[in-house]
Order: sequence, then C-alpha cells, then structure tokens
Amino acid sequence: MDVNIVFILITATILIGFFSNYFFKKTRVPDIIWLIIFGALIGPIFGIIEPDFFMNYLSIFAAVALLIILFEGGSSINIYNLIKESFNVLFLTIVGFILSLFVVAFIAVSFFNIPPLLALLLGAIVGGTSSPIVFPLIDNLPNLKKDVGLLLKMESVITDPMAIIVSLVLIQTILISPTGSILIQDIITKMMSLLSISLVLGFLGGVVWGSVWHKFTHYKFHYMLTIGFLFLIYVVVELFGGSGAIAAFMVGLVLGNMPSIKRMLKIEHTLSGLTKETRDFNSYIAFFVRTFFFALIGMIIQLSRLDLILYGVLLSLALLGVRAFIIRICTYKMQISDKQRNIMSFIYPRGLAAAVLASLPFIEYKIPGTEVFTEIIFTVIVSTVLISTIGVGVLEKRGKIMAEKTGAQKPNTQPKPTTLEAPKVKKI
Repeated sequence: MDVNIVFILITATILIGFFSNYFFKKTRVPDIIWLIIFGALIGPIFGIIEPDFFMNYLSIFAAVALLIILFEGGSSINIYNLIKESFNVLFLTIVGFILSLFVVAFIAVSFFNIPPLLALLLGAIVGGTSSPIVFPLIDNLPNLKKDVGLLLKMESVITDPMAIIVSLVLIQTILISPTGSILIQDIITKMMSLLSISLVLGFLGGVVWGSVWHKFTHYKFHYMLTIGFLFLIYVVVELFGGSGAIAAFMVGLVLGNMPSIKRMLKIEHTLSGLTKETRDFNSYIAFFVRTFFFALIGMIIQLSRLDLILYGVLLSLALLGVRAFIIRICTYKMQISDKQRNIMSFIYPRGLAAAVLASLPFIEYKIPGTEVFTEIIFTVIVSTVLISTIGVGVLEKRGKIMAEKTGAQKPNTQPKPTTLEAPKVKKI
C-alpha cells in the first residue's frame, strides 16, 4: 500500500476521533459510531484498504488494547467511592452482568443453536456497559442526580474488566474441554488458578513498581516507564500460566489507589502512585488505541449474513429488557423519579471491551464455532449505542417539554390585593 495513502488515512482517523467529541455534543452520537462508519467506508464499502492487510496484526493490537483498557479501568476505580456506594454498585454490576450473561446464553442456545459454553462466552463478552461511552453520556445530562451518575459510572468502570476477566476464563475453559464435558470442579479449579496467579502477581507487581517508581518521577519522560513495566508484567504472568491482561488490571488498581493500599497494609516504606503526567500520558495512549481499534473494527467487519444481524438486534433488545428489570430492583429504595430510572435503563451501551473481545475467540485462539461472534457482537455494539443515544435523547426532550408545559400552566400563587383593605392614612 502506498505510504501517502496510509498517512492520509491515519490523519483522517485521528481527526475523526478528535472531532467526534464535537459531534457528540451536537448529536449525542458517541465517537464509536463515527469511527466504525469511517472504517467501513475505507474498508468493505469502497475497498481502499483490504481487510486482510490488518487481519494478521489484529491479535497483537487486541492484546495491547486489552492491556490498556484493564490498566485504565483499574486505575480509575476509587476504593472509597466504591465502598461508599458498594451495595448498589455491586448489586447493579454483579447481578446485572450475571443476568445479562445468562439471558444472552439462553437466547443463543435456544435460537442460534450455539453450544452452551460458547453461548456463555458470547454472554460474557456483551455482558457489561462501556465506560468510554457511558462517561460522556452522563456528563452531558445536567439534570441527572449526582449519586445516580456516580452509580452508572462506577458500574461501567467495573463491568469492562469483569467482562474481559470472565471471558478470558471461559476461553481458557473452552480450550481445555471444547465439548464442555469437563467437570465443574475442574472449571472452578482452572478459574481459581488463573485468577490467583494473575491477581497475586499483578498485586505484587504494582507494589514493587510503586516502591521504585518514586526514584524516576523527577526524570523527563518517566511516564513511559509504567507502560514498559505493564508489557513486562504481561509477559511474566503469561509465562507463569496466568492472564497478563488481568494482571495489568491489578497493577492499575494498586497504583491508582496507592495511599489506600499503604494504609491497608500498614506500609511505612515510600510507595508512589500514578503522577499527573503518567495519567495524562495513559489517557493519550487510550485515545490512540480506542480511535484506531474502532476504525479497524469497521474495516474488517463483513455484515454478510442478515440472520446474524437480526440475532444481534434481538440480543440488544433482550439486554434492554434485562437492564430495565435490574434498574427497577436496584433503585427501589432510592429517592429518584421514574424519569431518572428510565434514563438509567437506556444507558447500557456496549463498546470497547466487547469490540476487543469479539475477535479473540476465533482469530487468536482458533475456537471452532466462534467465527460468527464478530458480526453478532458488532451488531450488538452499534444497536445498543444507538438505542442508548436515541432513548436518552427522547427522554430528555420529553422532560423539557413537560417542564415547559408545567411552567406555562403553573397558576399564579402571588396574593391578589383584596377589596376589603383598610384605607391608607395619609400622613400630615
């Protein structure tokens, strides 16, 4: 491919990623839609780029995206805020994720004839909301209560790593027993082994890096070291039989909450968390990864089967029903209006984590029967984003119209002067 064309496409992708924030404020359509449309235009629609050109590198880019997503997710979780809203957050996150997983799996087995383990994997991949889409949606809803916004943000931060962790564990389980004949205790043993290795090594890696990190913070470009350390941790944990992506999440959690970790462990030794420069640099890396990955997804997706598109739409509607049910239960004792509950029900977009995981089972692990996942999950991502955007926009518009009508019909409550007033006495 000509170098000039590649540079033009890179420039166009960065510009679209940047100005999509402006488009979002005007149209409420998240950047994922614009980037996927752009990728589809230069890929399967006009054929400027052949999908095979990137397919050989997709697994590498997906692994990098997993690393960055989970590290960002871990570093964004505030332990104290999580504890403060722990019951509602954990209930909404865990119960909502599990219920979504099993509803998707049930539909996949009943209507798609997908084997149970693969159906569970499909449910795990689309089981959680996407923080890169939820955050800007909430920030542009000025009438949404702060505690409601915090609840939704914390949910999206946690479900991204949860979807990835559960999906990786299920992938490892499927690789051990593709037919699903493995005993349940073997599944639990494998899951606990994978999680324990990943979380313990990730925690130790975060503590070790925090203990030496402060020695480099006064040097220029020190923030590059953390990214390099993440790649090193990824390799080490994979060599020990764990998941490097899960370990990256734990490193982010430790470094993002270092003062709390020190108090919990009663450590007097100097431990440093993430500096402002490091957080800023990580956000730039996350922007780069998100922008190019969504454009790449648009390039390689081939929506050639109408039945898979319909399956994706069906799953999106089922997830909306699950969302509304969970929100009603979770907010039963919260002092919020029905409008707030309805808005919460529509904020359920799937995004970056689902897109990263969509291609892994077939492209990276060569699991038979998962080649249809990409089109189904792509449809779910686009459908849930559009439903969330349109639903929230309609509810906001309806709320403004109702407020205007109520204001116009509001009676004048100021007291009118009575005709029985005593005459005023003129002073001489």
